[in-house]
Amino acid sequence: MTGRDGGRTRLVVTHRVATAATADLVAWLDAGRLRALAPHRRLWTDPDYRAVFADDGVPR
Repeated sequence: MTGRDGGRTRLVVTHRVATAATADLVAWLDAGRLRALAPHRRLWTDPDYRAVFADDGVPR
């Protein structure tokens, strides 16, 4: 998420790991509930979070 945002907050919904990695903060939703709120780098240490992303970018 690059470019000038004009000081606005953006909400991006993604299943792509590359997009999640560019976010300042990730809200990880699981079955409609907030499972975690943290930077992608911190979430990536959780095997369950990594399992959400398939090699081809399709969520599991």
